[in-house]
Amino acid sequence: MIDPREFHRRAKEYAREKNKHYYFMALKSDAIIDATQQGNVSRFINHSCDPNAETQKWTVNGDLRVGFFARKSFRAGDEVTFDYQFQRYGKEAQRCYCESTNCRGWIGEDPDKEDKGRDKREKRDREKRKSRTIFRFVK
Repeated sequence: MIDPREFHRRAKEYAREKNKHYYFMALKSDAIIDATQQGNVSRFINHSCDPNAETQKWTVNGDLRVGFFARKSFRAGDEVTFDYQFQRYGKEAQRCYCESTNCRGWIGEDPDKEDKGRDKREKRDREKRKSRTIFRFVK
């Protein structure tokens, strides 16, 4: 379990090392799981835009836990998948190859839509800052 500061440090380190296989999952805003170096077998569950499982956060004996639960029936031997709901922290978006009929083509948001949304938010924030920094000069 790591805090946001350590998360950002490790994300930069993994990017510098060109590590394409990292496993972060946020439990809450100040608690992030990094299963890149060690973790259980669930870190190898693949993404799908039409997943058969989902993650749920539960409190067990006072500790926050993550569990994987079936969203629909599947048979023994079927691959377990879940939607990563991936948030990009770098510039390079990851293509999705899940081949489901409703595949978004990207793991997480479409980078073009994400960039347009980010541009709109940044413009709105600039306008807010501008409106707060109006100076009146009195002679």
